[in-house]
Amino acid sequence: MTSRWLVVMNADPRRVVRFAEVTLWTWTGWETASGIYQSWTSVPKLAANQLSGLIFVTPWTIHELIVAFYVIGACLSAWIIWQIGAGKRWARSSLLLSLLADAIWTAAPPYNNIPGYMWAIPDLGPQVAATYLLYFHPGRLWFEEGLTPRGYRRERGAIGPRKEL
Repeated sequence: MTSRWLVVMNADPRRVVRFAEVTLWTWTGWETASGIYQSWTSVPKLAANQLSGLIFVTPWTIHELIVAFYVIGACLSAWIIWQIGAGKRWARSSLLLSLLADAIWTAAPPYNNIPGYMWAIPDLGPQVAATYLLYFHPGRLWFEEGLTPRGYRRERGAIGPRKEL
């Protein structure tokens, strides 16, 4: 047990951040694909049963708007993931804020029951894992002042090899 803990604590920050990025890419793909699938299957039923007399747009238009929303969200998520890989602290903070907002949203009705929480695991699990990797040692070393993601230290305008962490 102790030897495994030491291996994790001495891991290369680049590898930890890369693993967090892969986790976030997987989460983004899952969210986008499942959102588009859900809109494909539920919007026509919703429009036919509940919205038929209230709105004057076709179910296909609603579906296109939802797909556009998910695509824009995926692009924004991709940009934030790239910024995390570049060592930007604001991107890491935006991930934390997104996780907190998602957790609050999940705790609110209609999700605040056991089946609702089970549906939230594929959404919250990767976010929690990536946030943990980026905020705790050794992943947090990636975001320290003066270090660049390429493994160099900035000192008085000169760039040289970074010392071992």
